[in-house]
Amino acid sequence: MSVTPNNRFLVDWARIPNGAAGDDYHVFAVEWAEGVIDWYVDDIRFWRATAADWANDAVGAEAPEAAPFNQPFYIALNLAVGGRLAESRNEQRFDPNTFPAVLLVDWVRVHRCASDPDTGRACMRT
Repeated sequence: MSVTPNNRFLVDWARIPNGAAGDDYHVFAVEWAEGVIDWYVDDIRFWRATAADWANDAVGAEAPEAAPFNQPFYIALNLAVGGRLAESRNEQRFDPNTFPAVLLVDWVRVHRCASDPDTGRACMRT
């Protein structure tokens, strides 16, 4: 039987500037460099995680060398439904009027930092 390590769970809520996510197209971005990942919505950074934020029981407390920043990633886009989001947000209830719903993606683009391909830090905004 596989045992999942007790990963640290970090979360932050960000409001979409000038409206809600479903009101219009928005640009979601992730900048990933050695030891840091930044998340953006419409060019506004709303979350930063560093290697120092990462720990789990499998590798002991504060183990930056085991941070996910140094591992291969894949991109997953989804329209998630369920979980505890409806209970903790949205006036404490699930709103059935939000369905049917669709996830429209105009494009997905991945870049590698040409001026700093080893760490990627030279291409980060901040």
